[in-house]
Amino acid sequence: MHIGQSSAFTGSSNTITMTLQSSVALSGTGVDPQLSSRAGAPQFIISGFTAEIMGSSDATVQLTGASGSLFCVGDTAERGGWTVGSLTLSLTMCSSAQMTAGTFYVVSLQVTNHASSGAAELFGACEDGRRLAVHDP
Repeated sequence: MHIGQSSAFTGSSNTITMTLQSSVALSGTGVDPQLSSRAGAPQFIISGFTAEIMGSSDATVQLTGASGSLFCVGDTAERGGWTVGSLTLSLTMCSSAQMTAGTFYVVSLQVTNHASSGAAELFGACEDGRRLAVHDP
């Protein structure tokens, strides 16, 4: 997986883009022979983000990009799940989604970089007011 951003400037709009690739074919039904030990839809768990959350609850994140529609929260497509306790973004495949082995899938989310960002961290506010920090190695 590769994670990139469109802007490192403080206070600016920033698109966080994730490029995903699986070594096996995946189906949102979760009925894949290669994954027979896993029940349910395949899920990508993305960590490494840090966050200050406005409020104390988990949140649903709007996804864009060419492959955003592959992922759902419940029955709503183009969504990812932000979990405050573990500081992770979960991308769960929709039941109708299919991923081909070796193919690149691009998913993005929009943030606004925080006004007091330092060079090593990029703080942003998601469209619903949550703040997100991306560490750029």
